[in-house]
Amino acid sequence: MPLLTETSADGKAKLQVAESDAIERYLARKFELFGNGTAFEEVLVNTFANSTQGLIMSIFNSYSLIEDPAVRTKNKDPLISDNIAPWIKYHEQHLQANGANGHYVGNKVSLADVKTDYVVSMIQGLSGDELVSEEMTPAIWRVRQEMDKIEGVAEWKASEEYKSLGEENFAFLGY
Repeated sequence: MPLLTETSADGKAKLQVAESDAIERYLARKFELFGNGTAFEEVLVNTFANSTQGLIMSIFNSYSLIEDPAVRTKNKDPLISDNIAPWIKYHEQHLQANGANGHYVGNKVSLADVKTDYVVSMIQGLSGDELVSEEMTPAIWRVRQEMDKIEGVAEWKASEEYKSLGEENFAFLGY
């Protein structure tokens, strides 16, 4: 189980945060990834981040964690039609309404942007450019482009560790 330990500025108190979701939300708040700080933008970011997390779990549960290739094949079309396609439509529509600027709220990176960048890799691993591409989903694609402009993200994606994890994921998950 992941565990994040933080120490207060005065060094007197320690906070231990367990569970991936709690850690993710703590770090998103710490690094101001919930929009402009208003309740409205925080809820908006949470809505899209949760939607994306739901898609990630659907991909894992109905495809990634299935070892039998025949079952994977059987599950792929319903996964696309029932989960991935509605996610794409909903997110593309919202991102277009926000100006197709590569962000879910305003013009600032949010937790929703980070999670979308991740899930786009999963979707493309399953289908190539069949479902998500610059031509078919320009607003979703722009999120990925904006994330790649962040120096730390670009460095991570160019690292040997990232490439190695990608190869391991492909060997284990099939994408």
